Amino acid sequence: MDDAGRRGTERAPVVLQLQYRSAGHLLVNYCTNLSRGGVFIPCPDPLPAGTHLQLEVLVPGHDTPTRLDADVRWLRTEDEPDGPTGMGLAFRDVDSALGMRIDGLVTDFEPLRVFVIGRHESLRTAIASQIRMLVHCETSEYDSPVGLLDDMGLADLVVVDGNPVPEETLAFLKALQTLDRPPPRVVLCSSQAADRRAMFSPLARLLDTPVDPRVLKDVVLGGLSQVYAERFGESPVVG
Repeated sequence: MDDAGRRGTERAPVVLQLQYRSAGHLLVNYCTNLSRGGVFIPCPDPLPAGTHLQLEVLVPGHDTPTRLDADVRWLRTEDEPDGPTGMGLAFRDVDSALGMRIDGLVTDFEPLRVFVIGRHESLRTAIASQIRMLVHCETSEYDSPVGLLDDMGLADLVVVDGNPVPEETLAFLKALQTLDRPPPRVVLCSSQAADRRAMFSPLARLLDTPVDPRVLKDVVLGGLSQVYAERFGESPVVG
């Protein structure tokens, strides 16, 4: 089924954290497309079409997690240009108040902005490409953080390669902390570089290099879900 056939209502690539149970396990994941009709959940092992799920999701503007019944409607079984592996869910019943709130989120949606910074062009480009596959967003790539602080108020997420010049990265992260609303920060760092990890960890989320795409997904979508929660004055669901 193509995307047009899957979508009966307008949707937007809003990133929200949600929880559901599968095979007795509580799973924490993220949706990357939302409408009053359903959501898309990127995941490496989508459940079979027709599977019934009970979701808990904190929709911005609601004080407590909302419980929703949903059915797996369609699958994407491998990464494609249109998006990552995952499953499209259709909500069973959405009350009018929640439906109007979701419609408002879709209507008010503004594209996310992700800055990817690093000396190695191939790594930068690969990370930016993977992020765009995960969620519809605008990515900007730079080889150095020097001189970028004034633009950071425009960023919804900043990803920095901390391996080549760690002192430069550390100074940049500290400068970001001085902003009124620092964006979520992710630093790429070798798992073997204990000294660098100790420097960066109080200031950013660490992502081991070489980068595991599954871990990248969780780190990036986790950061962007915080952006949406803060934008609408709420906190994301904590798993």
